[in-house]
Amino acid sequence: MSPGGARAALWHGAAAFGVLLVLGEVVALLRAAGPLDPTAGAVLRAGALAPSFVHRVPVEMLLVDASGPGGLFGGAVEVGFTVRVALLLATAGAGWLLVRGGRAAGGPLGGPLVAAPYAALSVASALLADGSDPAILLGAGFADPGQAAAHPSLWWSALAPGAIALACGVAGGLASSRDAARSVWAAAAGAWRMSWMLAAGGTAGILVVVALHPNATRAFLDSAGARGWAGAAAVLLVTALLLPNAGIGAAVAAMGVPIELRAGESTCVLITLGEPTCGEVSLDVAPGYLLFVVVPLAATLSGGWWAARRRGSSGAAAAAAAGAAAGALFAPIVVALAYLASVGYRFAGPLGGALGESGVALGPPLVPTFLAALAWGVVGGVAGGLAAHRLGRGSGPGDGPGPNESPGSCYAAGGRAPAWLSWKRR
Repeated sequence: MSPGGARAALWHGAAAFGVLLVLGEVVALLRAAGPLDPTAGAVLRAGALAPSFVHRVPVEMLLVDASGPGGLFGGAVEVGFTVRVALLLATAGAGWLLVRGGRAAGGPLGGPLVAAPYAALSVASALLADGSDPAILLGAGFADPGQAAAHPSLWWSALAPGAIALACGVAGGLASSRDAARSVWAAAAGAWRMSWMLAAGGTAGILVVVALHPNATRAFLDSAGARGWAGAAAVLLVTALLLPNAGIGAAVAAMGVPIELRAGESTCVLITLGEPTCGEVSLDVAPGYLLFVVVPLAATLSGGWWAARRRGSSGAAAAAAAGAAAGALFAPIVVALAYLASVGYRFAGPLGGALGESGVALGPPLVPTFLAALAWGVVGGVAGGLAAHRLGRGSGPGDGPGPNESPGSCYAAGGRAPAWLSWKRR
């Protein structure tokens, strides 16, 4: 690794976190332009809280009694809770910059360098945000100014962003390395295609559902507009950042994994292919939602197809193996996405002790998510890999003709004809 590659990796790590910090400051400024009247320093500290909400860092929020010594607890803490949430659209944007940093490093050894500035700046941001007023970032509807204080976990502020940056940096470094085995790179490329298509397809499906409910959408926009232009802009921005969370949940549910609401020791199934225990949403009463099954189906088939092309093998067994390997790698990625997409909070402070430290979490269970993603990924990957082989696309561009290609054909030369036209070659 050259010194230039190391500098590029470090710069990309710092730039990726800088984008998140600027995004947080923009939301805080938009919120502050409404009925709140904070100081510039308070806005800066509140904006520094935003990266914690991008990496699912636990943030403890303490609501205090502002009525003075005569209050319920004499001015002490009345209630507190710890929030865990990741705004996945912002997480994906930072991950893209981190992968580019890993590629700029020029190898798998330099890619992890992006994690060093990223994690260090995350801890610095958490220290700046410690004790800040979350009402500035979350809006006046959360609490009145001066009635709450936020405390992000310093340990998680280093661990969660560092782990994300490390994974993205390694992936980018491997992508730029010429020493990586073709089979390993093919599996990684196929799994990546499965993952982003799953997230994008689920999010697109959510947008379609929103479009099919114009009255509810209009009511939401009217309530956002009532906050003024700045408040409405902040609400719409945060909503857009949260859309992939709903998209991941919808796509995982389409794979047959229930979406659960867990409160303490109780579990309530909200969305399932069977009979939901809460009765809120059921595919029995909303059969149109079965169309979401197209999302994991298309994602896994496309990923297997892509892995077989990248593998560049002319044999059916090798093409199927490439798709299966991509599907196996797809499973842990989906688990990570499902974990980041889930939302949870836990009571803290005096109330938390009185309630036995109970908490609430919304999202799919991780073990069934892994098993379902593994089954969908392997089966879909094998089918996609075999389809790529059978249609003569098993060889990647520049790897020579496939089993059904003549040396002079455009396909042998690496042509990219649409997949739906491939039947004409039979």
